[in-house]
Amino acid sequence: MSQHHLCTCVSRLGHARTVRNTRTVSCRVAAMGALAIAALSGCGGGGDGILRDPPADPVVIGISPPNTSVNVGEGFTFAVQLSGGSRTAPPTLASCASSNAVVATSAVQGSGCRVTAISAGTVAITATASTGQAAAASLTVTPAPDALTGVTLSPVNGSVAVGQTLPLTPTPTQGSASVSVSYAYSTSATSIASVNASTGVVTGVAPGSATITVMATGSGAGFTTSTRTANVTVTVAQDALTAVSLTGGTVNVGQTLTLTPTPTRASTAVTVSYVYATNAPSVATVNASTGVVTGVAPGSATITVTATGSGSGFTTTARTATALVTVTSLPNAMNGVTLAPTTPSVAAGQTVQLTPTPARASAAVAVSYTYTTSSPSIAIVNASGVVTGVAPGTATITVFATGSGIGFATNQVTATASVSVTTACQVVIATIPLTTAGQLAGSSCQFLNSPGPAVQYRITLAAQAAVLLSATGGVSVAARPDALPTSNIFFGGGIGRFLLPVGTSTLFVGSLDPSSAAFTFSATPIAESLDNCASMVLSAPTLTTQILSSTDCVSGASRYDRADLFIPGRSCTIDVLTVIGGLADPYLEVWNSANTAIIAENDDGGGGFQPQLTFPNCVGTDGSILRVRVRGFDPADFGSYRVRITVAQPGVGTSDGETPPVRAGKERPVGTPMPQRADSTPRTSCLRQPQCGR
Repeated sequence: MSQHHLCTCVSRLGHARTVRNTRTVSCRVAAMGALAIAALSGCGGGGDGILRDPPADPVVIGISPPNTSVNVGEGFTFAVQLSGGSRTAPPTLASCASSNAVVATSAVQGSGCRVTAISAGTVAITATASTGQAAAASLTVTPAPDALTGVTLSPVNGSVAVGQTLPLTPTPTQGSASVSVSYAYSTSATSIASVNASTGVVTGVAPGSATITVMATGSGAGFTTSTRTANVTVTVAQDALTAVSLTGGTVNVGQTLTLTPTPTRASTAVTVSYVYATNAPSVATVNASTGVVTGVAPGSATITVTATGSGSGFTTTARTATALVTVTSLPNAMNGVTLAPTTPSVAAGQTVQLTPTPARASAAVAVSYTYTTSSPSIAIVNASGVVTGVAPGTATITVFATGSGIGFATNQVTATASVSVTTACQVVIATIPLTTAGQLAGSSCQFLNSPGPAVQYRITLAAQAAVLLSATGGVSVAARPDALPTSNIFFGGGIGRFLLPVGTSTLFVGSLDPSSAAFTFSATPIAESLDNCASMVLSAPTLTTQILSSTDCVSGASRYDRADLFIPGRSCTIDVLTVIGGLADPYLEVWNSANTAIIAENDDGGGGFQPQLTFPNCVGTDGSILRVRVRGFDPADFGSYRVRITVAQPGVGTSDGETPPVRAGKERPVGTPMPQRADSTPRTSCLRQPQCGR
């Protein structure tokens, strides 16, 4: 325990000071007497009168904590405390030392000792003061914890198909989030499953099982680098379906396109089902089960097929494929139309037929027509394209052809014809007999359907009549009953005989070419007789009674009556009818216009002994006149008979009974014997008796 001394020291100047010191007190007096010196001796003064400090306290050093432990690789600082020593030269920490530098090292750091743990063990850390005093503490170094304590791998029991991949996922247990981990993978059977050594992605090689091992290595400051492993079993199975492909195409709006997928199966025993979908139903829809695509609007759509394969011994597998389908607009139903004739001429009050010819995209396209005129005051047109002249001038007739059909876009095309309307045709109303003269020049009437000029005479008959038309001046004559507007015959020689029906007929005097001429013309009633080889033009409907006599035209041993028939555009039937006491067994022949070959003949086609022939188009094989002949099957058979002509629409028959042997293109030349009847029974005895009823 320290003693405190209180001394009063007087300075040279006679001042006194009081000094308190734990250990020592020194007082110096410059000049004092012996008494003063003696008095200060109690304050530690010497006999020389100088006060001195008492001796320094001992230096004390301490280190704390006295013992501690750290892990390998860690650091720690021991605190060092110093006390005592001289006030003017206090002690300092001179050094820090480890008893085993292999276990830990130590160095002065500030006012303490910094240690670094190197390896496991126990060392003494000694702190030494500058005055030589030392203090020691114990340091225990323990090993660092493992950076990685464990790792797992998933999926634990994975499966992958041959040729396919399966990624494995490792999960480490780290000593700290600062620990970094690296992985290395290996397989027990590369022939079954291979594995990427760094990524852990497994690829199926062949059916079977393989063990995949992951080696995880963890490292980090304060931790022992450590390695852990984990493994899983991967089963490699054969996929039922390894791939599927789909090819797209182009389809029109409103039409369909069937997409056909192509699967790659592990075996023919694998069955595959398909499901289809579209990414743009506003452009193209697809039947989910059949793959039939329907175009909705122009554009593109991606069709996806999901194919699922399954089969015994295989893994059910789904694969997808896509295909691009382009939807285009429908092609137009109509490509164009023409109108003929393009520049017709028609007299005011007369008509001309315009005929459209469509250019269709397909024969399946249906076409409808409408007509308009640019000048109704000059020419009008009806729904059938028949133009009627109204007044002189030119009008444009437009036809609108509208085509439509499945798979085509309905569209309309047009064509025009320029119609010239001339002065009205002057028609003369006449009666027969008629004798007149005229001039073709300036006439706007047409000769039948030819472009040549004509003068027309209109007659009306209350009864069927035969008329002889005769003209001079290089013109031709013709007659056309209103009942048969297509029936017309002209004679270049200017003479013709016509059997005209009840009603109105038009008589023509004209030219076949656009020329003009002066003419004389007569129309005289004549007998209906077909005798004297003077052909008469028959019209329809006609029923005329004739007599075959021994003075008629002769061919070989047979006599015959003859007539002409020309009704284009209509079907016609020719019947030869027997009468009581008349021609017993008539025979009907139709010759070509040149009278060189028979084109059809018949004996009993009309029932009983009455011949009949029907022509789908009442013209010759060359499109000209039919030459009709009536004879007796027996050259010695003569007498009265009747000829009946009936007509119908083209290609339509007009009577029942035996189908007549119309032999167009199989003509029997002149001089060829008539066919022989198997039945040679005489036909005359009964026919000439009233009881036969004929």
